[in-house]
Amino acid sequence: MPTMSKATTRIWPALESIPGHAAVLAEWRLALRDEFDSFHRFLIVTRDLAQCLPTQDGNRQLEVVQLETSRFVGFDHQRREKFELAKAEILIYRFDMRRLLSELADLIDVRPAIESISKSSWLVGRLPSGFGSRVVVFSSSATPERLQSDVAVIANQIREPFLLLLSTPRQLTLNTEALAKLVGGVVLPVAQLVEFQTSHGRFALCNDGLKKLRTSCGTLNEAEPENQFLLSGEFRKITYAGLTIHLKESAGLWYLALLLGTPNRDLPAIEMASARSGVSPLASTGSLGEVVDRQALAEYKRRLDELDVDLLAATDHHDLGQVERLQLEKQRLLDSLKAATGLGGRIRKKSDADRSRKSVSAALTRDLDRIAKHHAVLGQHLANTISQGTQFRYAPQSPIEWHVA
Repeated sequence: MPTMSKATTRIWPALESIPGHAAVLAEWRLALRDEFDSFHRFLIVTRDLAQCLPTQDGNRQLEVVQLETSRFVGFDHQRREKFELAKAEILIYRFDMRRLLSELADLIDVRPAIESISKSSWLVGRLPSGFGSRVVVFSSSATPERLQSDVAVIANQIREPFLLLLSTPRQLTLNTEALAKLVGGVVLPVAQLVEFQTSHGRFALCNDGLKKLRTSCGTLNEAEPENQFLLSGEFRKITYAGLTIHLKESAGLWYLALLLGTPNRDLPAIEMASARSGVSPLASTGSLGEVVDRQALAEYKRRLDELDVDLLAATDHHDLGQVERLQLEKQRLLDSLKAATGLGGRIRKKSDADRSRKSVSAALTRDLDRIAKHHAVLGQHLANTISQGTQFRYAPQSPIEWHVA
């Protein structure tokens, strides 16, 4: 099935509402809610301790008092109650803006040059010539007055045409938009450009994101060349969003041509492989054994329990490097466990169809990576619209006509 996504996300208002983009985990949880797990990777633990802590409902604040070296108490003065607190509960976590903006830069083919301009604005990089070579900046200003101040600071430092991405449009006023235009800037709320994939926990370009970007930058050409995926001799001519590249033909590109030519259809991997090889798709789907043995599965789960304990210890000791290493190992194990088990935690079975899936997926993934290196915008579009598994599907959110041959 196509990847589930949504155009808005809680992260943008959260960045506006949390001063300095730094808060305890409880406050980040309240701000991000169901998206907390997806954005946890951007949170960096610091050595700072909070002086106050939100209650679970978020309606009141607890005053944090240190009674002994490692003993902390939270006082609810409104209800005249006190609570014992663990040190981990009052550690401050800083949001990694550089990492977030680097991911956004990759989506719009901007070479990252991340640099802080003010407390709420950042230099991101420069757009390619097809978008007017504008400098890209980002602002998470919490008030219209702060945003106007940011525009003035940006104009003074940049001194050339710029694109200002806003965390949300609610701080944008006609006066601010006029001021930006006066100093050579154009303004675009970031949610109109990128969307959040809930199933993968990552950003992707909105279906009409490129069009809105070109409209904002004044480079929209209504007579854009058609999208092409043409085989000529040993090479594919690939045209998308006004950019043409040529790649040597391969198995992955052959499969991709098949998908682009049959949008919004589920294509079984075994049939795709058979169509290319000319061999009949009739094949056994009987069991060839388990994907992973039960001893290895038990070892995965035991190591996950150990990692939870180690993560807690590393957090208590403010060992940021160890925290990051342990989180990466935990995610790799979770990915492996998910791939090896099905519903109810049952171990998956191997089959001929599974071998076809792996073969088609490997070839397709290699060439999707190859395309992304030469055409980042197309690479992101394909990553966002192609689903892989025992069945493959190309499913753009709105119809896109491809000339495939």
